[in-house]
Amino acid sequence: MRDWTILGGLLTIAITLMVTRSSPMLRGMRAASLNLTGAVEARLSFAGHILRARQENRNLRRNNLELNSQLLLLREAGLQHDRLVQALGFKESQPYTSVAARIVHKNLDESYNFVTLNVGTDDSVRTDMPVVNEKGIIGRIVEVSPSFSRVMTLINTQFRVPARIDSVQATGIVRWPGTDQSELELQHVVRTADVKIGYQVVTSDESGIFPPGYLIGTVVSVRPQPSRPDLHITIRPAVSLQEAHYAFVLGAIMEEAYQAMGAQP
Repeated sequence: MRDWTILGGLLTIAITLMVTRSSPMLRGMRAASLNLTGAVEARLSFAGHILRARQENRNLRRNNLELNSQLLLLREAGLQHDRLVQALGFKESQPYTSVAARIVHKNLDESYNFVTLNVGTDDSVRTDMPVVNEKGIIGRIVEVSPSFSRVMTLINTQFRVPARIDSVQATGIVRWPGTDQSELELQHVVRTADVKIGYQVVTSDESGIFPPGYLIGTVVSVRPQPSRPDLHITIRPAVSLQEAHYAFVLGAIMEEAYQAMGAQP
């Protein structure tokens, strides 16, 4: 009996609503309900826009990072290509036999600075062979194994190389004093030599290891030394070892020179 009473009440309400659905009061109720639901839906929609915008920003940042990484890889590939092109052009222009090598390790944080090349006795590399690249000299081979070789670099306090300043035909010895890796010293140049900043310093024909004419560096300062007959000359190395990636081991220079003269060492 109770269920029939509830059903009857619901039918009565439904009929009343159907009859009075166009009444002002019902229209007002519907309008108020529409305002309320519209406001809620608008807020929910705005929140959805914010969430979508945040997700899009995250996606854009991720895509930007990926594009930047790809761009850096492309730039590095381009730089490596340019280095290889320069290196190959340099190799072809050399009058001496040479072995192309990659610098696989650098120890450049102390007084005795070395680099390691990925060539050795299996590539006909021996000790005391000069090492250069397209910019200038790097050092000389001091240790060698079948597949690798160790190079004493020009920024090693034990390294020496006879040199000359082409512009004035002055000669001396280049060494590294062991302080700033961007500065070498050219010693034993007479103080009467008219040396100027910007002059280039190259290997001289007095070296038993390096062929003459290979660039060592550029003069950056010149001053007389009190009570001494020579100048104090500072030069900037032509090769930045921090940036060097490839090198060439030149052949047995003195042997080739003797052969060119038709004699034996």
